Amino acid sequence: KLSITLLVFFTLLIANTFASLPNSNPSTAYEEGWIQNGRRVKDTENVKMKNGFGAQLWLTNDESFFDNWNKPQTPSLTLVREAHRNKPIFVVLLIINPGTTRDGSANVSADVTIKIPDGKTYGNVKDIEVWQRKYPFPPNTIQLAVGNIGINIENKDILGQYSVEAIVKDNVKKTTLELHENFKAAE
Repeated sequence: KLSITLLVFFTLLIANTFASLPNSNPSTAYEEGWIQNGRRVKDTENVKMKNGFGAQLWLTNDESFFDNWNKPQTPSLTLVREAHRNKPIFVVLLIINPGTTRDGSANVSADVTIKIPDGKTYGNVKDIEVWQRKYPFPPNTIQLAVGNIGINIENKDILGQYSVEAIVKDNVKKTTLELHENFKAAE
């Protein structure tokens, strides 16, 4: 059965948290594309942009990343491609340049589906709050999703290649980004 924990963080993020995350090299956004190490890069399965709105999907085993996001120093994001039984990993959703309403509010949500090696659904969480409140940040600043998901492979779960699919919806810009990431479940 499903072992997904919805982690919701209802804290305002620091307005000066800019887009460089050491040890991970997530990309920053500029105009209609992502910039990494000073160069424009194409969209990938887990990093996309459309209509000026961008989103990234990463996996980490470091739960402290979420708390560290709110600290003055830029947090380090340790990426993982393997999950071990009974040791959770976490889905990290980052966004940039969401649309805002007249009052300055963004309305971004996500549907996340985790599939087991045979393609069957392991877990499905709809309408996770990514950002649904005032968005006080300057353009081209990456922000961490308010709601996040933890995945715990239990003893009874199948080992092998799992997939994580996130459909990130900017409900103001009417833009949808489909992101994918994989991980291997091991002992």
